[in-house]
Amino acid sequence: MFWISVIAMLAVLAVLSVGCILVRILCLCYHNAREALKKQPIASYYDAVKAKPSYCPLQDISTDLKMMVIALEDMNFFLHHGCNWEQMFLAFRKNLRHGKILGGGSTITQQLAKNMYLTPESTYTRKLTEWFLARKLEKVLCKEEILDLYLNIIYYGMGQYGIGDASQFYFCVSPADISFNQALTLASLLPAPDFYGPLADANGFSRAKAKALRYLVRNDLIGDADARFFQAAEYADLLDSQTAKDCSTLFEKYYQTISLKGSLHADKRCIRFRGKAITLSEPVYKFLSLAMKILRKLYHRGKGLRLRNRRPTILANNCIGTIIYQDLGLPFLSPTINLTIFHRDFMKFLNHLPEYLESDVYPLEVKGAYYPVGEIRYGEESVRLNFIHYASFEESRSKWNEQKKRVDPENLFILEYIDSVEPEMIEEFSRLPYSHKRFITNKNPAAYDCVEALDLLNDKDYRRGTDQLLQHKPQSIKRYLDNFDYISFLNCEKRKETA
Repeated sequence: MFWISVIAMLAVLAVLSVGCILVRILCLCYHNAREALKKQPIASYYDAVKAKPSYCPLQDISTDLKMMVIALEDMNFFLHHGCNWEQMFLAFRKNLRHGKILGGGSTITQQLAKNMYLTPESTYTRKLTEWFLARKLEKVLCKEEILDLYLNIIYYGMGQYGIGDASQFYFCVSPADISFNQALTLASLLPAPDFYGPLADANGFSRAKAKALRYLVRNDLIGDADARFFQAAEYADLLDSQTAKDCSTLFEKYYQTISLKGSLHADKRCIRFRGKAITLSEPVYKFLSLAMKILRKLYHRGKGLRLRNRRPTILANNCIGTIIYQDLGLPFLSPTINLTIFHRDFMKFLNHLPEYLESDVYPLEVKGAYYPVGEIRYGEESVRLNFIHYASFEESRSKWNEQKKRVDPENLFILEYIDSVEPEMIEEFSRLPYSHKRFITNKNPAAYDCVEALDLLNDKDYRRGTDQLLQHKPQSIKRYLDNFDYISFLNCEKRKETA
């Protein structure tokens, strides 16, 4: 017993000693970060970079380059708060497996901190200091300013610092005119500019480019055929190629999408408390988001306890039916899941429901559609189906054909939502041969019993549209859709008269 106590005491002392050492290291790294910021504040550093003749503002830099750098260096740049813990953990595990430091899983913000204040040495203490500096950068600068500063100070090889000098040195063009392939070239050599530079080592650069293309394909940013084209084609073949133009157009859309996601993510972390705007830290936001998700699920399942009709077939012109099924935990007994149908097509579909349900789904080519589109046919008429939440036409067709077999003609409920509605639309909807139907809108332009006027326009947070209707209200367990008592509707209860 005595020796067990001694061993336990030694183990506790060892843990405390390790803890003290770790705290000491953290304090030292924090002190180093503070000293670096005292010597050169972030704002003054940024002003000095802007004053350089070669400085190029972010809006004047090619979108191809911005997106390429984000794609290859830090795909979650607009979403994280300075550090990507998952990538850092994977890098740490890889380092342990190989017995040496091979990488650090740094984000663009961390790389910027290293280039601004630290030496290139690879140590864990430098990594911790870098983390403190990255956190400070995220507090002082917005994401666009961080990306702007990053592109204007990083090393591109051959003695070129900043995109202004690098674009002129390598391609004799301004940063605004950098093409897709030129952006691929510059972004490929960033991990080791002097080693991978096209003018330093052609074989090394070819390997780096191939690795970058594999990464783009793996993340569905370009296709296999595109990657093979860029790897094999001579530079002159790429200047006016249609493949390069198509990829450039896609990258512009990707950049707009991820920057918008970043803005929405930042908006979500900002809450109002007693009239003041408060931005939550990432861990607190994640914890509260998880708690809110659980409460929302409990709320909607609690609503479902009132539901007597457990197997309704909800035919909707958009995802309203899908959300109701999901929130109440009901089986999908409708083919109109995860799709949208335009009003005129929806009316045709409902007026000849048995005939259209007998039809197969045929592919429909629609220029500019980023989702699969199909059509079902009855005689010379057809109904367009926009499968907005499906990856391929075959998947959407299979789901439609599977779910249409579950339709119960004796238990049909019709829902249509349109934000801005004309009286003719409601007149047409009211003539549908169904007992249980609701036309959901904001304002009822005429006196129809089948209309559910939610009057959401008086809600200052509501911004119109089906997507917004299905969202949860800010800091609430309810959706905007919950303004509609769909439980009573599905229970076939008579609507309460409103004053």
